Amino acid sequence: MQRIDLVREAAVAFAACSRAVGNDVDELVRPSRLTPPLAELLWNLDPRCDPPAMKDLAVALRCDRSNVTTLVERLVALGLVTRSEDTFNRRSKVVTLTAAGRVTRAATMGGLAEQSAFAALTDSELVELARLLALLGS
Repeated sequence: MQRIDLVREAAVAFAACSRAVGNDVDELVRPSRLTPPLAELLWNLDPRCDPPAMKDLAVALRCDRSNVTTLVERLVALGLVTRSEDTFNRRSKVVTLTAAGRVTRAATMGGLAEQSAFAALTDSELVELARLLALLGS
């Protein structure tokens, strides 16, 4: 098989996977009144880490800071996050999960692990998939 055929095959499989996961995410987040972009932002708020600055969320989500501001405002309105002044840099705002936000994040992440296309993969396959996708995304 020629490289161009391998690339086509990989691209077609990737597109199908992207649609399947996208459909899974749509279904998983709907009960929480979230959209996929809101869920992605929520998933980037790891409760085990310090609250990120909004500018760092923009980098992680690969979008403009104004987009992050809009998404954060929507999550604030849903009671899932708070936005506050960074204690070390008053010009910067950080985003923190509320108790409801932690529950919603855990529920949607759990659903993604158990009820999506990812559920069919073993832990080692997920590690390898994440490694390969990171290569494509860099």
